[in-house]
Amino acid sequence: MPENEHSLTPIPWVGKLHTIRGVRVELAKVYKDCRQGRLPAAEGAKLAFILLGLGRLIEGSDLERRVENLERQQQIHAALNMQTPADALAAAGWKDGHYEPGEEN
Repeated sequence: MPENEHSLTPIPWVGKLHTIRGVRVELAKVYKDCRQGRLPAAEGAKLAFILLGLGRLIEGSDLERRVENLERQQQIHAALNMQTPADALAAAGWKDGHYEPGEEN
């Protein structure tokens, strides 16, 4: 192997990629760099593909969290209609002020 294959090129700092907004900003930077000739189109396409995948993962995680919160609220609401508030919270998985999910049915 040639000696330079193992040398690492410093990678420019990338913004926050844990939010959709952060991924969108980074994708816009990749697009701009490609349009201005600072980044080869093939490299830009690879980076865009990765960024789009990250965006889908973030969306999926956000939706999963929202569904879990809605299900928890639904359990509490249903339990409140049948029990005291303390019993309803316990039935929904709350113990000593912390949520502890039970077994799936």
